[in-house]
Amino acid sequence: MFNLPKRLKEIRETYGMTQNKMAETISIPLRSYQNYEYGQRNFTAEMLYTLLTKLDISADYFFYRVNNDKHHLPHVGITISQEFVNSIHEIETSVQKVDADMKTMNTQMYDMFAKILENQNQLQKDVVGKKTEQ
Repeated sequence: MFNLPKRLKEIRETYGMTQNKMAETISIPLRSYQNYEYGQRNFTAEMLYTLLTKLDISADYFFYRVNNDKHHLPHVGITISQEFVNSIHEIETSVQKVDADMKTMNTQMYDMFAKILENQNQLQKDVVGKKTEQ
């Protein structure tokens, strides 16, 4: 069963906030906030809306329907959208692919140069062999 007070505390801790900072953020007295977190006061729709709005989190995230649709960086106060995170992952994947392709190309180039040197050595041997025959 979903436990609203427990989830409220989890989110507060995820954001690295004290109870006092969380109360300030959602514009309610500290004691009122504590009553919500300790389960001594029932959530109203208005309170839930205020909480989600002030923290800029979705109801899906709050109610665990998505793992985390926003990535919050509390130490700098920035929230990054999932779309941005996905873009970064796509770039990272592309870079890894390019890196793998470059390694393959380097191997192929090394093999080509080795064959060129081998052919050059053979050519020199052939030239030297022909000079000694004459």
